[in-house]
Amino acid sequence: MGSPHTPVNLALCAIYTRQQDWSKALNLYDQILLNAHSKPEILAMRAECYLHLKQYANAIADCSKALEVIKAPPQASLLYANRGYAQMHLNKPTQALADFNEAVKLNPGKVELSARGDALLKNHQYEPALKDFARVIELDKSNYHAFVASGICSAALHRDDKALDFFNEALTIDRSGIEALIERGALHLRRQNWQQAFNDLNQADQLNPGDALVLKQLDVARAHRPQ
Repeated sequence: MGSPHTPVNLALCAIYTRQQDWSKALNLYDQILLNAHSKPEILAMRAECYLHLKQYANAIADCSKALEVIKAPPQASLLYANRGYAQMHLNKPTQALADFNEAVKLNPGKVELSARGDALLKNHQYEPALKDFARVIELDKSNYHAFVASGICSAALHRDDKALDFFNEALTIDRSGIEALIERGALHLRRQNWQQAFNDLNQADQLNPGDALVLKQLDVARAHRPQ
């Protein structure tokens, strides 16, 4: 019987990855690594499977092992970013931010900057987060997430008009953007723009029914809007 570390198995892994069948891909990577002596490139690919399967501690372990060998971008920056995502999901924002800083240092691309911006936002560091998202927008002027996140940061800093501009821009990119509708609706609610709040929140509820917070905010807007 041949070694499981074969081009055929790697090709199958690629197919399963394209199909987003992460469990099958993970099983094959496990087999390959039995004879691959912790080959860092395979560990990096297995870490991505773990991330998609929400096995964050395992993702962190594989990224850390791979980073012992892989030091240069783009592979190393992706490993730091993936480890940072896993840290975020385990509610370790400080460790996540440290990983994203390393990722940006190695490769200041839109993926790495956006990831660090998310970590800064979660840490309530709104000004530096805005700077990262501004750089993302410079690199990708149709980046929906960067506009939404910039709006959230601006709203948290009570720059309401700027926040509205960001949410409006996000909704020109994706007219059905639920996050932008919810955030803009919440901002209108805070400013007592009852009808605008109702319109946004009602659309968000139609797109994604049953969200408890949206329904609660929608009730407030409905009660106050002009009849």
